[in-house]
Amino acid sequence: QKPNTNTNTNNPTMVKVEYSKPDEYGQKHPIESPELIKEALAELDAELSKLPEDSGWKQAKKNCAPELVDDEHKLTFLRCEVFKVNLALKRIVKYWDKRIEIYGEDKAFLPITLSAEDEHVYKRGMIKYHRGAHDKTGRSIIFADAGKQDNSKYTRKQAVRVLWYIAHECLRSPASKVSQKKGYIFFLFNRHAKFSQFDRQLGQMGASSIRGCLPCRISAIHILDPPTFFRATLALMKVFVGPLLKRNHVHPGSNQRVVASLEKMHFTKENIPSEVGGDYSIDYEAELEERKQEWKEQAEKEQAEKLEAEKPATQEAEKADQKQDEMMVEPDIADEMEE
Repeated sequence: QKPNTNTNTNNPTMVKVEYSKPDEYGQKHPIESPELIKEALAELDAELSKLPEDSGWKQAKKNCAPELVDDEHKLTFLRCEVFKVNLALKRIVKYWDKRIEIYGEDKAFLPITLSAEDEHVYKRGMIKYHRGAHDKTGRSIIFADAGKQDNSKYTRKQAVRVLWYIAHECLRSPASKVSQKKGYIFFLFNRHAKFSQFDRQLGQMGASSIRGCLPCRISAIHILDPPTFFRATLALMKVFVGPLLKRNHVHPGSNQRVVASLEKMHFTKENIPSEVGGDYSIDYEAELEERKQEWKEQAEKEQAEKLEAEKPATQEAEKADQKQDEMMVEPDIADEMEE
């Protein structure tokens, strides 16, 4: 059943926000303070409480572990929408509806990880993220290679799940807070892509997850050595990122030229992917094993915390059972004494 999302998300925010001066991409960033965060969360909570009981958000509140829907989770949406509470509300509503649509109710309320059936799609490297790759300010870098698309090797739903996995890896990374506040950097590499590889339907599916849904604010897009049919690429990008097209930078030419151009924009070679002449590459097997170990440890921690939280109730139940047993024994003793 499709969640009911009928709610008024158009009310302008009452939270007053001060912004920084424009950065190198022309973006202004909210100047955060404990007061701003507290006020924005309170306003967002008030609006979320008005959602229907069968909305995706209300289902998540009932079924998720607390840390998946806590204030830190809500804060990612506020930061993504630069503390415009009405837009953050729209985004979080769409996010949970889309999450249920993509994963189904059996998995939507669990932490987002990479399933065994999707691992081979991730390893193709169509989109990748390395925790150590960032720009001079600490913004995380996401790298997409259209030349590795081949929809005969995977379903579109699998590709979208990999996109969601990458997005949540970014949110879990040590650099997450910097990127939440200042946005993420995208490197789009299309040198080896053929026009036939561009999957418009997949692009639209990805766009419906990124625009107004996933809490990942995009700072800028760097297009690395685009092919001759660049106009077609731009047409797809308009669907994918809309107004962000104004904040893209094109770096044509050989690897040497691309690296030199990126270095002028203060990217270091160690944060530029090896596909375009940089030093950073991903060992997918090692990366996945490391993540799997983290997921296992997190699951064990959550289980231990759950058991610890249940201890008082279990102890009370055991005391009640013991008292009941004692009450049953006392009449038997009395009967023996009468005999």
